[in-house]
Amino acid sequence: MAFFPKSNMGRYLLAIPFVIAGIYVLFLLLNAEAGSLLADIANPALAILVTVLAFGLYWTTKKSASPEINLGLVVVFSLLALGELTWSVYVEILGVDPNVSIADLFWLLGYSVLVWLLFQVSKATGAAKSKSVVLVELAFWLLISP
Repeated sequence: MAFFPKSNMGRYLLAIPFVIAGIYVLFLLLNAEAGSLLADIANPALAILVTVLAFGLYWTTKKSASPEINLGLVVVFSLLALGELTWSVYVEILGVDPNVSIADLFWLLGYSVLVWLLFQVSKATGAAKSKSVVLVELAFWLLISP
C-alpha cells in the first residue's frame, strides 16, 4: 500500500489519530454520566497504552541515528500518563475535584519536555524556521489534548 508507512515511527504516528478518534466516538455515544466515568477510566488506560507504544518504538529504534528523540517520547507520554492516573485517583477514588493538583505538575512537566523534544526534532531535521515549526507542532498537540 502506498499510504502505509514503512518505518516504526511512521506506523506509530499513523496509529495515534485513529486511537484518539475512536475514543472520542465512544464518548459521544455515551450519556454524560457514563461518558464521564469512561473518561476517568479510559484516559489513563489510553495514556498507558500510548506510553507502552512509545517505549516499543524506542526499543525497536534504539540503534538509530537519534534514539534520544524516541526516548523523549517515552518520557513525555509517561509524564502525561502519570497526570491522567493521578487525576483519576483524585476523582474516582478520593472523590474530590481539585482546582490544582499534583496531576497538573505531571502535565506541565510533560508539555515542557514535549517543547524541548520538538526543538530537538526541528534541530535534527535542519528545519529553517525551527521556532515557528515548534510553535505549530505545540499548538497541534495542545489542540488534540483532552
